[in-house]
Amino acid sequence: MLIRVMVIALLTTPCTASPTDSSPEDHFRLGLAKFDEAVVHWKDHPSDRAANARRYRAAAAEFVAAWKAGLVSTEVLTNAANSFAFAGANGEAVLFYRRALAADPGNARAREGLDHLREKLPVSARDETAASLADSLLFWHRERNFHLRYFLGSILFPLAWVLFAAEILLRKRSAWNGPLAMLGYVSLTVSTAFLISLAHEGLTKSPTRAAVVVLDAQGRTGPGEQYQPSHTQHGRDESTLAFPPGTEVELRGKSENGWLQVRLLDGTDSWVPRSALERVAPEDD
Repeated sequence: MLIRVMVIALLTTPCTASPTDSSPEDHFRLGLAKFDEAVVHWKDHPSDRAANARRYRAAAAEFVAAWKAGLVSTEVLTNAANSFAFAGANGEAVLFYRRALAADPGNARAREGLDHLREKLPVSARDETAASLADSLLFWHRERNFHLRYFLGSILFPLAWVLFAAEILLRKRSAWNGPLAMLGYVSLTVSTAFLISLAHEGLTKSPTRAAVVVLDAQGRTGPGEQYQPSHTQHGRDESTLAFPPGTEVELRGKSENGWLQVRLLDGTDSWVPRSALERVAPEDD
């Protein structure tokens, strides 16, 4: 929970923005209106990609302005991400989907949007065989809202010991195989599973070190342009692979010349310029 509190605090800290007379709610309402206008224009002019992208970006700008002005919710963050996605701005879309999920890991709309964009990116998020097995065994971990898991774990864990105590008091002796004790075992098992799920999520998915590539970047084996490219296209060893906007990384280190060491979703490492990345949990200016 401490990690989530820190992340939410970072996400809810207003970023530096230009003074404006519009309230956060005004920006949000304007964002909804511009998004609706973009949808109408897209339906009427599906081939006018440039104009459609501009309209969706205008909607995204209003949602981002609402967020920067202090209107922080998964709805605002998800709407911004959806607008960027429809505009074709994959970097910003992935960034705001990640921010929405950092605030609420159970946000199904953000999860669906992020998974859809990940399929288009060259760096695979994970090993599919291991992922399929994990998803089969831990389906409840992904499909249950964070707050629901926390609530159930907090209730069921003490309930298990209450049931054990009641079994002992009613039977006047230490009894661990009675009906109440059986219910206690079930409650203890389920609550432990939920608590392990929460601990795993907090330790492995901390947005405080997560970042997203928002500008095309060529990964290097060291902190500078003088180093060799770190990645190549599959099947084309002679052709280097730039990390396109939307590539997700975990920050591992930094150099004095403005380069960051990162680990990609497939577990490989690289160095990229600081200017190409945005943190999921924004830094204080």
